[in-house]
Amino acid sequence: MNLHKALKEILALKGVEIIINAQVINYLLDYNAFKEVPATKLILRDIISFGFAEKLLLLSHSNTDWLLCYSKYQQEFINICGYQEGLTNYVFESIAYALGLQDATPQFNSLPNKREETSYTPNGSNLGKLDIKKIMELARKGDLDAVMYCAKYKLDPFNSDSNFFFDYSTILIGDWFYEDGSYSHEKSDLKKCVGVVFSLNTSAIEKAEGWTHGLIVAIKDVKEREWGDCEELPYPHTHYDSKDMENLEKAPNMFKDYQTEFMLRNENISAFKAARRCKLVLPEGRTSGWFLPSITQLKQIASNLPAKVLTKISMSGGFIHWSSSQSNANEACYIYISNWNDDVSFSFGTNRKTFPQKIRPIAAF
Repeated sequence: MNLHKALKEILALKGVEIIINAQVINYLLDYNAFKEVPATKLILRDIISFGFAEKLLLLSHSNTDWLLCYSKYQQEFINICGYQEGLTNYVFESIAYALGLQDATPQFNSLPNKREETSYTPNGSNLGKLDIKKIMELARKGDLDAVMYCAKYKLDPFNSDSNFFFDYSTILIGDWFYEDGSYSHEKSDLKKCVGVVFSLNTSAIEKAEGWTHGLIVAIKDVKEREWGDCEELPYPHTHYDSKDMENLEKAPNMFKDYQTEFMLRNENISAFKAARRCKLVLPEGRTSGWFLPSITQLKQIASNLPAKVLTKISMSGGFIHWSSSQSNANEACYIYISNWNDDVSFSFGTNRKTFPQKIRPIAAF
């Protein structure tokens, strides 16, 4: 329902005094009154917060020339909040219509149609790589692209408890990575989180492809899978015998072998295929896409991330996870991670490739 129609109906049901109460926004949400243009919700909230709804309510009870005062209030509000004039006029007129100050139906011809909303892309040229705080500031001022961005990622420009960034030069191990390509130092529920940064280095293979900033681990597993058929996979697949596994466990800096599954496209390997098909959405063009980590990359996850993060992403509960590294024709390498309070422990082993185990994808960015 259009905003002005919904307002008129709500005021008729609840009484005109409801217009000065922020609760009216909840009623309007039930009417889908902000569906045409989400920015009207933000404008109405500020009209109420700054006392302009109360001023309009008083006008409806007075015998003075309401139009002169109405125009004055409208301009004052625009000057204070900086919202787009067309959107602001529409919301003010909707309130006036609902209060019976005017009989003419409010019109706003620039409301976006459904096709425009569907085709909107938040990483488009209108926003570029702006810091999320700047996008929120634009949304508060009524910028339509910024408002649509916030709506898509369920951000409330007036209630942000986290800082989001797009500039990877300030990213840290343990930062949370979101589906739009931004990150934050503290996990936030304002956006869809897809991974955690566990390394600020990438392999030569990944660097050659343009992924130079680091690696993220997915926040959850994909369904358990067997590694693949029992067969010896040739180079560039990595191989680790039992002695290698012992050395890897003892040597904290044994990360020279950065061979990854990223460039291995063998779709016959079940574990590789499952990792690539992880349903957590990554930003197009900004990451490598999901792939199965090597045993050394799994060690980086266990070594670099604190216990509380590993617990939060369910990797430290005594689970076994496949790596992309094999031991021989019949066996592949896995990691076992557990923790006691803040202490993380991990060990390595091999298992038959036909044995189903957990799979945790990673991605380079």
